[in-house]
Amino acid sequence: MFRYTEAGTDWWEDNTLGIQHIYPALGIGLESAPKLIEVARNTIDVMQRWDDHNGDNSFFPAAAYVGYKPEVIYEKLHEYIAHHYRPNGLRARQGHGTEKLSTIPNTVNMMLCSAHEGVMRLYPAWPMDQDARFGNLRQFGAFLVASELKGGVVQYVSVLSEKGRDLTLVSPWPDQNVTLTRDGKPAKTLSGERFTIETTPEEKLMLRPAT
Repeated sequence: MFRYTEAGTDWWEDNTLGIQHIYPALGIGLESAPKLIEVARNTIDVMQRWDDHNGDNSFFPAAAYVGYKPEVIYEKLHEYIAHHYRPNGLRARQGHGTEKLSTIPNTVNMMLCSAHEGVMRLYPAWPMDQDARFGNLRQFGAFLVASELKGGVVQYVSVLSEKGRDLTLVSPWPDQNVTLTRDGKPAKTLSGERFTIETTPEEKLMLRPAT
């Protein structure tokens, strides 16, 4: 686990500084060394700051960013909403102003799509038995991403490249060929666990399983 010191203080009792090198610093993610990811997940497991007065807005997305147990994040997020929010979507309790408004959207975004060290992943911390769909989710590299998960299968990935940077994507279909379409025109077939695609400014890519 990560601690403040080897002997003495492990973590402060009323904030989540012990995981903030994961989020918001983004120093550890799914492209990190496997041992670092393991230690990060262990720390999430032990700290359990899902309802922290001063830091749940960083604890939830940190858990998602390192791919911590998706079903646990999903369950804890529901509990968090039920405890802290009114039916109209407003917070039921005072505290910490607008920073608390980031907890839910940041966490859901991280669960649906995230990027670390220039590598994008779809549904890295989303329970695969829960259908989901999103559009125009902004990602590092000036990409707008859309996708749908249905019946445990990713249906498509759509990416608008605003600046024409290379896109490196972990394939949602690692055991299948993938059809790439550029601006509505068939381009090529891709394969493998991940691939890097050159893009041009304002180009729209569509990826689907070839079957």
